[in-house]
Amino acid sequence: MKNKAILPTAAILIALLLAYLAMSDSVTSPSVSGANISGTYTFNCTIDSINNATNVSFYMVNSTNTMPLGVDYNTSHSEGSQNFYNITYNTNTLGSGSYTLYCNASNASLATASVSRPVTVDYNAPSVTINLPTAKLYNTSTLILNVSASDLGTGAYTVTYRYRNLSNDILSSFAGMTKDSSNYWILDFTSIASTLDDGNYSFDFNATDFVALSGNSSVWGIAFDRSIPNVDYSSASSSDGANQTSAAFNVNVTANDSSSIATVTLILDGLSNASLSGTGGVYSVRKTLATEGTYTYYVRVNDSAGNVNVTGARTISYDNTAPVINISNPANASTVANSYFNVSVNVTELLPNSTFCSYNVTNADTGATVRVGSLDAAGYASLSGTSRFFTITPAFTQLTDGNHTINVTCKDMLGKQASAKNYVTVADTTGPVISNVDSSSTSTSGTISWTTDEDSTSEVICGTVTNPTASCKSSATYTDTHSLTVSDLDSGTKYYYLVKSCDLAGTCTTSSPAGNFTTASIGSSSSSSSSSSSGGGGGDTTEASSVTQVWDSVPPGVLISKAISNTNIPVTKVSFTLATSASNAELKITGLTSRPGSATEPETTAYKYFEITKTNIPDVSLATIEIEFTVTRKWITDNNIDEAKIALLRWVNSAWAKLETKAVKSTSTEVTFSAKSPGFSYFAISGEAAATTEDLHADAAAETDDTAQNASQEDIYETLGDAPAGDTATGTGQEETAGSGQETTDGSASGSSRKALTWIIIIAVILVIAAALIYFVYGRRGSGGFGLQMGKESESQSAHSFSSDSSERDHKDAGNKEPPEQERKSYI
Repeated sequence: MKNKAILPTAAILIALLLAYLAMSDSVTSPSVSGANISGTYTFNCTIDSINNATNVSFYMVNSTNTMPLGVDYNTSHSEGSQNFYNITYNTNTLGSGSYTLYCNASNASLATASVSRPVTVDYNAPSVTINLPTAKLYNTSTLILNVSASDLGTGAYTVTYRYRNLSNDILSSFAGMTKDSSNYWILDFTSIASTLDDGNYSFDFNATDFVALSGNSSVWGIAFDRSIPNVDYSSASSSDGANQTSAAFNVNVTANDSSSIATVTLILDGLSNASLSGTGGVYSVRKTLATEGTYTYYVRVNDSAGNVNVTGARTISYDNTAPVINISNPANASTVANSYFNVSVNVTELLPNSTFCSYNVTNADTGATVRVGSLDAAGYASLSGTSRFFTITPAFTQLTDGNHTINVTCKDMLGKQASAKNYVTVADTTGPVISNVDSSSTSTSGTISWTTDEDSTSEVICGTVTNPTASCKSSATYTDTHSLTVSDLDSGTKYYYLVKSCDLAGTCTTSSPAGNFTTASIGSSSSSSSSSSSGGGGGDTTEASSVTQVWDSVPPGVLISKAISNTNIPVTKVSFTLATSASNAELKITGLTSRPGSATEPETTAYKYFEITKTNIPDVSLATIEIEFTVTRKWITDNNIDEAKIALLRWVNSAWAKLETKAVKSTSTEVTFSAKSPGFSYFAISGEAAATTEDLHADAAAETDDTAQNASQEDIYETLGDAPAGDTATGTGQEETAGSGQETTDGSASGSSRKALTWIIIIAVILVIAAALIYFVYGRRGSGGFGLQMGKESESQSAHSFSSDSSERDHKDAGNKEPPEQERKSYI
């Protein structure tokens, strides 16, 4: 009995326990934890397992765990749903902050269930702070927008911007910005700014939080100014290139800009030096230079947007000091051992006058002025700091022995001048310096030339011994270029010579060692025809002569030329270049009266021969050689020479080699040619004969004979229509069989007609040639009757010969098929 009472009690307890455990609920609104809410808001709570729920209560707890709205009980539920409960709160009575919403359910069995959801009540709109742009004027399109958005409640959810022009036209509605990792809202505005014209624009920004509360920034104005300011010198400014004795100068400019001018700065010698002040677009400064010199300056202008422009550069020279003169050579109170010497004058001056310095030399013993001159500044200047340093070296010659005064006066652009003088004694013990000794010769004379470093006399000492002592020719004229001709010399003789020059003081210099030349042998004129074919000027008697040139040094790659003006030498100029340098290089050009004995006769007609020899010039060093020569038109005409076939021949490897030759100049009396040669040797000028009338006739006859001989035998058979069996004609046309008796095509008939016509022309030409031969052989021997008789006899013989040939041919062709009538008539 006792056990039966326990069982119902246990069952009730288990049922109550299951009911308790089975009750549970959940919140469906707000749907997420930490939701942001404001205003009137309805909370929803769902009882998942109702189990006879008898009570559902709602309440909210703030951060201090108090219930500002108290507890609300609601056992009602929405229609159609027994487990869906809600309650509406007016959150306006709550302050902004964080709250926790509770929903509790219980039933008659005292089973309970509870659920909570945190929420945020927000009544604070976000605020917006503009970080960038910081400046309000821009000279570039690069522009970054940067703002900060703060909110005391739920925080900013979106930030947008818009901008307007000066007319307040909205150019873009609010567009979104992006929040970076530092919680700044960023937008790169560069691509948009590049499309905007210069001018003023305004920006404003908007931030919206999670409960749709929004806040706006202040209006931020900016301007784009990408145009450089205008600036130029005014008439009040010092002119460009001004030279002045005052240290102060004025700089005046006018400047304007679409926005405003920020700074105007003077840049002197590359450094910021002073600021220009002014109003109304006119700016000026008066600058004082610290030291004498030449300065460069310009003005730089910056506008408010940072745009920059500059004026052109100008120079100004400040010089308040006269030239400083120093005669460094000869030294004051010194003795000069030569009547020829250079004076070295050093002058320091910033602004030299165009006619800078003048000088004179006076004889201190007599007071007479013996030398005067002036020197320009150009060509003598070198920079020394801010000043120019001049070294002037006038040359004085033929000063007599004694005491002299050298006076130098220099003047600058601003009229300041200075003078200096040195006293010197001339005691000439130095002879002239001789150089560039050269010689040329004919068969009876020799010309010697040389130069000296001062004016002096001229004398040639010559003889047939290696150290001559006899004076052959002299001149008392003072000059620095000398040339004397010694006449009445023996032909074919080697002469040695020295040159001598004496200056005004009587101090002399003689060249050493002795030079030499060989007079040409007088040529023979016994046979003009022989001379025409083997050289010697086409039969004219000529005298050989030679020209020698010595160069102290020849640098590589420099064109060296020797011009020759000698009627006995056909060469007018020899030019050459060397691959390597050479010292004491010598070239000798010799005209020859006949062919060199070691050379053979050229195959063409020779005009003249000559020889070029060298000394101290290695063969491997010769890079280019060009020889110019002339040929008289008389020789060309007399020898019937083709002008286009005149060439220069060079004797090399025991043979005449033809050189590349071209005509470069032509006159009524002669033609000048130029030839390139790989080296020096004997040379022959030659030409080929022009073609004669007989040569042309012979060539024509030879061509006619060749044409007749080249005609094939088959053409004859086709013309006669009687070709032997088995023979065929070979050519470029179609192959035919002669004498077949078949009817031919139009093309075949045409070919036969053309061949017949060809043979008629050939026979006519042969008859004309035969008649001409008969006339020349017989007609000129006697009277006209004899010629006529011989002509008739010849004609009879020809007729007989033709008849015999025809009979013989007819006999040979007996039994052959007779050709068509048309073909026989064509032949006849």
